[in-house]
Amino acid sequence: MLEIKQIHHPTYSVVVLSGRLDAVTSSELDLVLQATENAKKNSVILNMASVDYLSSAGLRSMLGSTKRQATKQKKLIICNLTPAVMDIIHIAGFDQIFTLAPSLDIAITLI
Repeated sequence: MLEIKQIHHPTYSVVVLSGRLDAVTSSELDLVLQATENAKKNSVILNMASVDYLSSAGLRSMLGSTKRQATKQKKLIICNLTPAVMDIIHIAGFDQIFTLAPSLDIAITLI
């Protein structure tokens, strides 16, 4: 199960995730990210402090958003990763692709 909350600011939106980001829930995240990107035309910060599991489908969702944002000269910034989720991103080599931040405050400065 994945809980998704959104907080919109004038120059960015924060999408807060809680739970498992896997093959079942990644399509829900895809829809939210695409809607947020299209409606606000802002950079998006993905706050993953409460994500306890990340699958390859979740990585695909985040990669898709990163690519869509890049075409608009905007960013997807991923912050507050748990050690287990950070390990998955690092092992997959996505730490070289994603913009990662240790906290929301630092993520905001990266926009």
